[in-house]
Amino acid sequence: MSQSGLLPAIDEVLKAIRNKQSIDDVLYLILEKACDLAKAAHGSFVLVDHEARRLTISNVFGSDWSTQTKLCQLQIGQGLTGKTAEHGRPLLCTDNSKDPDYYALFSYVRSELVVPVMVKEQVWGVINIDGANPDAFDHQTLELLIVFAELASSAITLQMEISDQERLYRKLVQSEKLASLGEALAGIAHEINNPLTAILGFSSLLSNAPGLSKQDCYTAGVIASEAQRAAGLVRGLLDFSRKDTGAREMVDAYQLVQKTAGLKRYQLRQSNVKLQVHRPADTCMVYVCSQQITQVLHNVITNAEQAMAKDRNNGQIDVTLSREIDGVQIRIKDNGSGIPFKIQSRIFDPFFTTKSPGEGTGLGLSICHTIMSAHEGDITMNSSSHEGTVFTLQFPVPNPVQLLPDSTPPFANITTSDIPGSSILIVDDEAHITEAFAAFLRKKQIEVRCSTSARTALELLSREKFDLILSDIRMPEMDGLEFYDAATKRYPRYKQRFIFMSGYLMQPRVKAHLTTTGLPCLEKPFSFDELLRMISSQLDELIPKREQLIG
Repeated sequence: MSQSGLLPAIDEVLKAIRNKQSIDDVLYLILEKACDLAKAAHGSFVLVDHEARRLTISNVFGSDWSTQTKLCQLQIGQGLTGKTAEHGRPLLCTDNSKDPDYYALFSYVRSELVVPVMVKEQVWGVINIDGANPDAFDHQTLELLIVFAELASSAITLQMEISDQERLYRKLVQSEKLASLGEALAGIAHEINNPLTAILGFSSLLSNAPGLSKQDCYTAGVIASEAQRAAGLVRGLLDFSRKDTGAREMVDAYQLVQKTAGLKRYQLRQSNVKLQVHRPADTCMVYVCSQQITQVLHNVITNAEQAMAKDRNNGQIDVTLSREIDGVQIRIKDNGSGIPFKIQSRIFDPFFTTKSPGEGTGLGLSICHTIMSAHEGDITMNSSSHEGTVFTLQFPVPNPVQLLPDSTPPFANITTSDIPGSSILIVDDEAHITEAFAAFLRKKQIEVRCSTSARTALELLSREKFDLILSDIRMPEMDGLEFYDAATKRYPRYKQRFIFMSGYLMQPRVKAHLTTTGLPCLEKPFSFDELLRMISSQLDELIPKREQLIG
């Protein structure tokens, strides 16, 4: 090998690495310089797939490389290249006619030099150079080619680190973007929930009014139905904005998948899509909110179904589970046409959808991302091509706290015999909400006083006594939590006589206050039935204290 051009060749390769040129460009440059210095007929770089135990030529230099020779594949252990891939040691073949392991791609090649490229202590690839004559290479050539292999390893490692950093950066930007948008959407959802609560309240009053004509009944029903539809969209916004989960429990992930599959199978059959769930070899326990993870599975499977329905008569969705060292993994693979590359980076963006107007909100995968993040897990799209798309759900190793049994009696056991004659103070800055609730409760023979200001409500408490106080949380000047603190400081008897209501329960201060006091909270919009059940439940607990309050 010529020594005069060695240092300039190494310098040129290092410059390409520093300039962050593509791996293909760097590997081609390494092959070019190695072949020139060693006077080799040609060279190649071979990728090693340890899982499939397959070798694939990725880069070549020199003449006579036909499409057929480029596509040639060997198994690990086959030929000199396969031997090096298997044991990770360089090989020098000075005369291939005397080496039984030599695998001939070119009839005129008489010697070969094979050097492994190690990345993270594993053979990542192999550099081959071929000589047209026996003894074309010696041990000095071998040592110098090892230097080029080290350069290739450095370039590959650097590119992998850059890719990891870029992936983490994109994930961070995505999380921050979703978090900021989530806060804004939560505030908007709260403002929408207030008028929806009033609409649902008055539509319920209207539908129950005596002597109503069929047309008026229909009108009231449409109002209530459309309000519920809007409430569902708002719940989607709130689900997207949540950064915590509901009550968690230890569950078998396979059972969650089977439950979701049971809900989807009939609909999938109608779309000519087959869903197959593969039982894992090990039990896959996860510590999750079952309802939310079922929602994630439902969203991903539904997306796959809708994508395949457009372009395939025989769709297939395969769900596989596995227990890994770092947790539990669920892979959902479909055989659709894949997601176009140009939009793959946007699939978790809120409101981004490729569906026709009216077919989707673009929140499905965003909500999945939010729920998985809240569970300290992740959802990723691992691949998408003309052969299909693969989504992976990753759950952390379970580390559950001790779960206490729920001692709260179910609503089904609650009676309403103690409601008539009760007195309730309703506090909400939305006058229409207090009017609707007051009209309904008075029909149940409950005495009601209303206030649209927490400060005015405090004055009422100084003059009158109430069995319960129904208070909104988010109000101007003095909010519901401040009102509670001020009221219970002056009148301690009300400490357990509050029922809160709000269109936005995600604020840490609100959650902490509700947890500390143990008081219930109704999430707007809610029905009259839910309100009545909550009042019944609270009065049922307070019966012994009620006589003391009245007396």
